[in-house]
Amino acid sequence: HRFNHFGISAALEALKTIAADYRRDFPQNSKIAINDISLMRGGLFDTKSDWDPPHQSHRWGYQADVRISNIPAGDQAALMKIMESPGARVLVETNPPHFHLDFTPKDSPHYEEALVCDYYHEPE
Repeated sequence: HRFNHFGISAALEALKTIAADYRRDFPQNSKIAINDISLMRGGLFDTKSDWDPPHQSHRWGYQADVRISNIPAGDQAALMKIMESPGARVLVETNPPHFHLDFTPKDSPHYEEALVCDYYHEPE
C-alpha cells in the first residue's frame, strides 16, 4: 500500500512522535505498523478498484490505522496514552483488530463527532 500514506503535516508529525515515544518506552517491542492514511490527492480510498467506498474517513489525511497484532497485550493501554498525547482520538476496532487514529481538528469541516473506521488492509 505504498500509495496511501499521505497526510496533512500535523498528522504526520504526530505519527512520528507516537512512533518515537513508543520506541523510547518499549525498545524491546516490534515497531508499530502505521498504514492507510490517505491517497496522494485525498478523495475516495478506492484500494480495491471497485469504487465501493471503504475508509470513508481516510479521505483528507487526518486519520491513520495502527496494527494491534504486533503490540503485546500488556503494552496496549500505554500505547493508547502515547497515541492520545499528541491529540489523537483513538477508536479500537476488532475486525480485524487495529487502532484507528483521528487527528481532525474540531474546527475542520471534516471533523466527525463519532469515530468510524469501516475497512482495513494489512500493510504490505
